[in-house]
Amino acid sequence: MTVIRRYLEQELEQALSEFGAVVIEGPKWCGKTFTAAQLCKSHVYFDIDVNARRLGTASPRMLLDGEYPRLFDEWQFAKEIWNQVRAQLNEPGFEGHYVLTGSAMAPIGDNVHTGTGRFHFLTMRTMSSVEANVSSGAISLSALNSASTIGAKTTKLPLLAVFELICRGGWPALYGEPTKSSIKKVRSYVKAVVNRDLVESNAGRNPALATRVLKSLARNVSSEVKFSTIAKDVSGSAAPVKDETVSNYMSIFSRMMITEDLPAWNGHLRSSYALRTSPKRYFSDPSIAAALLLATPEKLLADLETAGLLFENLVMRDLRVYAQHADATVSHFRDASSLEVDAIIESYDGTWGAIEIKLSDHQVDVAAASLLKFRDRVDTSKQTAPKFLAVVTNTEYSYTRPDGVHVISITALGA
Repeated sequence: MTVIRRYLEQELEQALSEFGAVVIEGPKWCGKTFTAAQLCKSHVYFDIDVNARRLGTASPRMLLDGEYPRLFDEWQFAKEIWNQVRAQLNEPGFEGHYVLTGSAMAPIGDNVHTGTGRFHFLTMRTMSSVEANVSSGAISLSALNSASTIGAKTTKLPLLAVFELICRGGWPALYGEPTKSSIKKVRSYVKAVVNRDLVESNAGRNPALATRVLKSLARNVSSEVKFSTIAKDVSGSAAPVKDETVSNYMSIFSRMMITEDLPAWNGHLRSSYALRTSPKRYFSDPSIAAALLLATPEKLLADLETAGLLFENLVMRDLRVYAQHADATVSHFRDASSLEVDAIIESYDGTWGAIEIKLSDHQVDVAAASLLKFRDRVDTSKQTAPKFLAVVTNTEYSYTRPDGVHVISITALGA
């Protein structure tokens, strides 16, 4: 079995040295359990251990005993364990004792403490291009803040290979599998999430409508699509769907970590144009969108517009993984004039940079011009200037243009 090294391993190790309990959240099948188990000395698997679930209800405190760090996997099957861990952390000297993993965000209410001040939260996503051995990681996202120039030579992927990455996704269980088989398994995964997980969670009872909402979102991926637009898209003439219904489903998908919206950046600009604050819609992995659209690498080759949107989702997944590892956040920018920036990377110290994402390196000139226009609108009397401007694309060479804009290959970018 191939052991895949994940960025989250280092993040978890660091967090365990500072906090009593660490919660790892992420979509099912992204590798949470395997990764956490590498650093834990004892384990409780609530999803497969019926006796542990029973004990978690009848006498949850007994489950706290074991070698540390102790893993509680899929803890939401025995929610009382959350409060027991929280209570244990009121006592001093409990750093690095517990790891909790779950495929849904921690619930608020239902007599479950939010965990604020007691737990440290980490998000695990599917494998980035570095973790999947697609990118060399030669160009560090965190180093761009101090790099005046960059340079690296990697492999430019054929378009069909890029589309295979999109359709196969970053699922560790599919690492090394043929693309055709991977596509079938991702489609099966999406069906299971909608027809089983969604229903069993008691959060939704209409898998057919949920699927239509997800398909509409897939058609509008990497955009600021409104709930009203999705509602109109999925409504039938005899059964209109309310905006509120779509909003409820979107909230469910977010909690299940199927989707991951990107918030808007609110910087200071020397411009009369109002900033738009709508989030951009993405899936936690681009293969989910591809599966919903029944896309294949060959179909994407014949539909480059859709392929470009899915490529943006892939790169955005990578940027979120790298930014989290670098202790940075990711947002997007758009104003009323439709000037936009795909990703604003803001570090913990307030330094930041702007990134445009383009499928083809032939689009670099247009993307660079847009970034420079955005930079010139920044009000540097109220907002620090960006430390870097970059275009992430599929190219052989990563380099810095004469105008200062970096061009970075997806096969070179890393944390």
